[in-house]
Amino acid sequence: MNMGMITGGLAQFGWGSIQQPLLSVGESISEKIKIYPNPADDLLFLYSVDHIESISIYTMQGQLVYEQTIDSLDTTVEIGSLNAGPYLLSVVINGKMAFFKFLKL
Repeated sequence: MNMGMITGGLAQFGWGSIQQPLLSVGESISEKIKIYPNPADDLLFLYSVDHIESISIYTMQGQLVYEQTIDSLDTTVEIGSLNAGPYLLSVVINGKMAFFKFLKL
């Protein structure tokens, strides 16, 4: 049996883990922004080497719960009024958008 001729076998699959923002459209955004703390209680801090244009927060069901135009390198987002649970944070930097997952305590 010639193993080099087998197609569609398990040898074509590999497993790995990559630490990056969820649903990233522009890979470079993850290198340009820091979001902390995560999990967060009342405040979420964002810092970027490029201007943050806007942010939006969505529930895991896709409901928009917060939206703000920023135009700054850093910002503090008050999340104390959000219910506890996981959220998606949409960040726009230089016209590129990325989603980050965070947990509200």
